[in-house]
Amino acid sequence: MSEMVDARKVILVSHAAGLCGAERSLLDLASGMQRQGLTPIVIVRGDGPLTDELVRLGIEYHPMQYHAWIGRGNARLKALYRHCCNLYAANRAAVLFKGRGIAMVYINTTVSPFGAMLAKSLKVPAVWHLREWLESFDGGTAAALKTVDRYADLVIANSDALRSELERYILTFTPFGGHQDKLIV
Repeated sequence: MSEMVDARKVILVSHAAGLCGAERSLLDLASGMQRQGLTPIVIVRGDGPLTDELVRLGIEYHPMQYHAWIGRGNARLKALYRHCCNLYAANRAAVLFKGRGIAMVYINTTVSPFGAMLAKSLKVPAVWHLREWLESFDGGTAAALKTVDRYADLVIANSDALRSELERYILTFTPFGGHQDKLIV
């Protein structure tokens, strides 16, 4: 028997608990969702100003540890270790959220594929919000963005400049096709 999905429950994944640009955007999105009668559930890698605001607004959050896939070089053994840790973390999170009727996972970070792995484990759509062009991914930029293309049901770019760079990698992007673009600004 399949799980009943509650279209109002959305997991939002943040890589940081500060209140910089991406976290402020996530906070605005979560509070806007709440005002619209939706149920945002935030996953963040620790406590900080973001989680303080989530508590103040009465928004559920869960601190969970997962690994970045950027900024640490391309050592294959380290990359494999981080990938395995993220798969383990995503599967543990999926156990926590299974049966809660999650409708979607919104990934507010380019720092880690954890959110996409979680969406796949929960068998729900993944919306991946890319905010910057980064070149130090495990396996290189092309491999990382192929992963984004493979896992994401929708990719949001926060600028036309980023979108034009991503079009080379998000393979299902069809600027003049008869169906909705997968990559939007």
